[in-house]
Amino acid sequence: QIAVEAAAANAVAAALSAANRSVSLYGCSRSGKIAVFASATAAGDHAGLAYARVLADSPGTLVASARQVQRCAEPFGAVVSRWPGWLGANASAMRDVRAWPANVDAGDLVLGACVAGTRYAFSSSVDDLWNNARGLRVTVAAARAAGCAVDHVEADGQQHCDLFG
Repeated sequence: QIAVEAAAANAVAAALSAANRSVSLYGCSRSGKIAVFASATAAGDHAGLAYARVLADSPGTLVASARQVQRCAEPFGAVVSRWPGWLGANASAMRDVRAWPANVDAGDLVLGACVAGTRYAFSSSVDDLWNNARGLRVTVAAARAAGCAVDHVEADGQQHCDLFG
Protein backbone atom coordinates (compact mmCIF):
# COMPACT_ATOMS: atom_id res chain seq x y z
CA GLN A 1 0.00 0.00 0.00
CA ILE A 2 1.35 3.36 -1.03
CA ALA A 3 0.12 5.24 2.04
CA VAL A 4 1.40 2.66 4.54
CA GLU A 5 4.85 2.39 2.95
CA ALA A 6 5.07 6.18 2.61
CA ALA A 7 4.25 6.58 6.30
CA ALA A 8 6.95 4.03 7.15
CA ALA A 9 9.48 5.90 5.00
CA ASN A 10 8.53 9.15 6.74
CA ALA A 11 9.00 7.58 10.18
CA VAL A 12 12.49 6.37 9.26
CA ALA A 13 13.33 9.71 7.65
CA ALA A 14 12.18 11.56 10.78
CA ALA A 15 14.47 9.43 12.94
CA LEU A 16 17.43 10.00 10.62
CA SER A 17 16.64 13.70 10.34
CA ALA A 18 16.63 13.97 14.14
CA ALA A 19 20.19 12.59 14.00
CA ASN A 20 21.10 15.41 11.57
CA ARG A 21 21.13 13.11 8.55
CA SER A 22 20.05 14.25 5.11
CA VAL A 23 17.54 11.79 3.65
CA SER A 24 16.74 11.00 0.03
CA LEU A 25 14.25 8.58 -1.51
CA TYR A 26 14.38 6.46 -4.65
CA GLY A 27 11.57 4.43 -6.11
CA CYS A 28 10.78 2.66 -9.37
CA SER A 29 7.25 2.19 -10.72
CA ARG A 30 4.90 1.64 -7.76
CA SER A 31 7.69 2.43 -5.31
CA GLY A 32 8.24 5.66 -7.29
CA LYS A 33 4.67 6.58 -6.38
CA ILE A 34 5.54 5.77 -2.75
CA ALA A 35 8.58 8.06 -2.87
CA VAL A 36 6.55 10.94 -4.28
CA PHE A 37 3.69 10.37 -1.84
CA ALA A 38 6.06 10.10 1.14
CA SER A 39 7.86 13.30 0.24
CA ALA A 40 4.61 15.14 -0.34
CA THR A 41 3.12 14.07 2.99
CA ALA A 42 6.31 14.20 5.07
CA ALA A 43 5.61 17.53 6.76
CA GLY A 44 2.08 16.42 7.59
CA ASP A 45 3.34 13.21 9.19
CA HIS A 46 6.31 14.84 10.99
CA ALA A 47 6.46 18.63 11.42
CA GLY A 48 9.35 20.19 9.56
CA LEU A 49 10.40 17.01 7.75
CA ALA A 50 11.53 17.44 4.14
CA TYR A 51 13.54 15.07 1.99
CA ALA A 52 16.71 16.38 0.38
CA ARG A 53 16.06 14.58 -2.89
CA VAL A 54 13.44 12.29 -4.39
CA LEU A 55 14.19 10.20 -7.47
CA ALA A 56 11.02 8.76 -8.99
CA ASP A 57 11.97 6.34 -11.76
CA SER A 58 8.99 5.60 -14.05
CA PRO A 59 6.45 6.51 -11.34
CA GLY A 60 3.45 6.03 -13.59
CA THR A 61 0.64 8.46 -14.14
CA LEU A 62 0.23 9.49 -10.50
CA VAL A 63 2.76 12.31 -10.93
CA ALA A 64 0.96 13.76 -13.96
CA SER A 65 -1.04 16.68 -12.62
CA ALA A 66 -4.72 16.21 -13.44
CA ARG A 67 -5.39 19.92 -13.20
CA GLN A 68 -3.02 20.54 -16.09
CA VAL A 69 -3.06 17.29 -18.06
CA GLN A 70 -6.78 16.61 -17.70
CA ARG A 71 -8.14 13.13 -18.37
CA CYS A 72 -4.80 11.40 -19.02
CA ALA A 73 -3.55 12.10 -15.52
CA GLU A 74 -4.29 10.19 -12.35
CA PRO A 75 -5.80 12.35 -9.60
CA PHE A 76 -6.03 10.81 -6.15
CA GLY A 77 -9.75 10.25 -6.56
CA ALA A 78 -9.07 7.98 -9.53
CA VAL A 79 -6.39 6.05 -7.66
CA VAL A 80 -8.74 5.54 -4.72
CA SER A 81 -11.52 4.31 -7.00
CA ARG A 82 -9.28 1.88 -8.91
CA TRP A 83 -6.93 0.74 -6.14
CA PRO A 84 -8.59 1.65 -2.83
CA GLY A 85 -6.10 -0.34 -0.76
CA TRP A 86 -3.13 1.65 -2.07
CA LEU A 87 -4.11 4.93 -0.45
CA GLY A 88 -6.41 3.86 2.38
CA ALA A 89 -6.16 5.07 5.96
CA ASN A 90 -3.37 3.43 7.92
CA ALA A 91 -1.88 3.03 11.36
CA SER A 92 0.20 6.19 11.07
CA ALA A 93 -3.01 8.21 11.54
CA MET A 94 -2.23 10.05 8.33
CA ARG A 95 -5.21 11.86 6.91
CA ASP A 96 -7.13 9.52 4.63
CA VAL A 97 -6.78 10.86 1.08
CA ARG A 98 -10.36 9.88 0.35
CA ALA A 99 -11.31 12.88 2.50
CA TRP A 100 -9.15 15.30 0.50
CA PRO A 101 -10.80 17.66 -2.00
CA ALA A 102 -11.46 15.89 -5.29
CA ASN A 103 -9.23 18.22 -7.30
CA VAL A 104 -6.08 17.68 -5.20
CA ASP A 105 -3.50 15.66 -7.12
CA ALA A 106 0.16 14.77 -7.11
CA GLY A 107 1.16 17.95 -8.93
CA ASP A 108 -0.12 19.97 -5.97
CA LEU A 109 1.81 17.80 -3.53
CA VAL A 110 5.05 17.98 -5.50
CA LEU A 111 4.83 21.78 -5.54
CA GLY A 112 4.23 21.85 -1.80
CA ALA A 113 7.18 19.59 -1.06
CA CYS A 114 9.59 21.39 -3.38
CA VAL A 115 8.74 24.70 -1.73
CA ALA A 116 9.90 23.04 1.51
CA GLY A 117 13.24 22.27 -0.15
CA THR A 118 12.84 18.80 -1.68
CA ARG A 119 14.63 18.44 -5.01
CA TYR A 120 12.93 16.06 -7.45
CA ALA A 121 14.13 13.94 -10.35
CA PHE A 122 11.60 12.11 -12.51
CA SER A 123 12.12 9.65 -15.33
CA SER A 124 9.92 8.12 -17.99
CA SER A 125 10.13 6.61 -21.46
CA VAL A 126 8.15 8.17 -24.27
CA ASP A 127 6.30 4.96 -25.16
CA ASP A 128 6.11 3.29 -21.73
CA LEU A 129 2.44 2.38 -21.41
CA TRP A 130 2.68 2.47 -17.59
CA ASN A 131 3.58 6.17 -17.67
CA ASN A 132 2.19 9.40 -19.04
CA ALA A 133 5.26 11.04 -20.54
CA ARG A 134 3.36 14.08 -21.81
CA GLY A 135 1.65 14.59 -18.48
CA LEU A 136 4.89 14.24 -16.57
CA ARG A 137 6.46 16.91 -18.81
CA VAL A 138 3.60 19.28 -17.92
CA THR A 139 4.00 18.60 -14.20
CA VAL A 140 7.78 19.15 -14.40
CA ALA A 141 7.29 22.41 -16.33
CA ALA A 142 4.76 23.67 -13.75
CA ALA A 143 7.10 22.81 -10.89
CA ARG A 144 10.01 24.57 -12.59
CA ALA A 145 7.83 27.61 -13.31
CA ALA A 146 7.04 27.76 -9.58
CA GLY A 147 10.78 27.84 -8.82
CA CYS A 148 11.24 24.19 -7.91
CA ALA A 149 14.45 22.30 -8.65
CA VAL A 150 13.27 19.40 -10.81
CA ASP A 151 15.33 17.15 -13.09
CA HIS A 152 13.64 15.10 -15.79
CA VAL A 153 15.07 12.17 -17.73
CA GLU A 154 13.00 11.12 -20.72
CA ALA A 155 14.16 8.16 -22.78
CA ASP A 156 13.03 6.94 -26.18
CA GLY A 157 11.26 3.61 -26.37
CA GLN A 158 9.29 1.61 -23.83
CA GLN A 159 11.78 0.99 -21.02
CA HIS A 160 10.23 0.97 -17.56
CA CYS A 161 12.64 1.91 -14.73
CA ASP A 162 16.44 1.99 -14.62
CA LEU A 163 16.41 5.28 -16.54
CA PHE A 164 18.65 7.37 -14.31
CA GLY A 165 21.73 5.49 -15.49
